[in-house]
Amino acid sequence: MIEEYDALIIRCPQLGGEVPFRYCRTVDEDLPCRRIIVCWEFRIEVSKFLKENYSIDQLQRALAPPTKTRIETILELIDKAKKVNPVRNSGGTLNPAEEQPGIISNGVKEEEG
Repeated sequence: MIEEYDALIIRCPQLGGEVPFRYCRTVDEDLPCRRIIVCWEFRIEVSKFLKENYSIDQLQRALAPPTKTRIETILELIDKAKKVNPVRNSGGTLNPAEEQPGIISNGVKEEEG
């Protein structure tokens, strides 16, 4: 039964807090966390559990190393955020010139004329 160990709790080194086994086995689209073996090997027969409940293909996808580094992922998310909200300037604050017509970037109203 796949839910057999769901109530067990362990400290997650990635999140920095306690999580149940259920979280570890479903964290990535119902696939286990790639660190599940390291974290749980002394508490349960985790290798046996994985073999009994997941296909070889599922385990290869779940336990494979990430394709991008954390820095690459963060930079990619920053680029996406910039594309979604181009109104923000590089300092992360709203640029009044883009927000309100007639106001230049230093916050002073342009004179009409």
